[in-house]
Amino acid sequence: MSLLTLIILLCGLTTISILLLNYGNNIFILQSAQAKSNTVVATTPVGDHPFGIAYDSNNAEMYVTNSFYDYFSPSPQPISRSVSVLIAHQTYRTIPVGANPIGIAYDSAHDRIYVANANSGDLSVIDAATNTVIGTPIQVKPLPWEIAYDPDNRELYITDAIRSVNVVEHFK
Repeated sequence: MSLLTLIILLCGLTTISILLLNYGNNIFILQSAQAKSNTVVATTPVGDHPFGIAYDSNNAEMYVTNSFYDYFSPSPQPISRSVSVLIAHQTYRTIPVGANPIGIAYDSAHDRIYVANANSGDLSVIDAATNTVIGTPIQVKPLPWEIAYDPDNRELYITDAIRSVNVVEHFK
């Protein structure tokens, strides 16, 4: 089992938790180093190949992009098109989004989750209060990858495969 990435520190799960994503279908939640235990406190199955993760501090939910792309088939295509929603270490909902979701960011002021869909070339916007996709996807440059939200300027920053950073101004 190879770990894909160490993602984020979260408050409110077990005091402070560290999340590790594995390129399979689980996330591992480790207890804080501050608690001096560094032990796995939960393993949560999510969709295929979890890649990005965001924490919704307003609703105490985690959002995980499921990003499996079949590179080995005769006509490669994205398999996963969803975001898993977790509460208290349990997956309780899956939200359909664009093709091959990778990056994800949370906007606490507007209770929105932004998802970069690499193979659709767009962003899905999720209303975190209802866990539903709202509006039509926002088109961006090809292969959007990582995403960050700047609450001060109300802008999204999206990296892409053509080595550029796209800036999208926030809308309602």
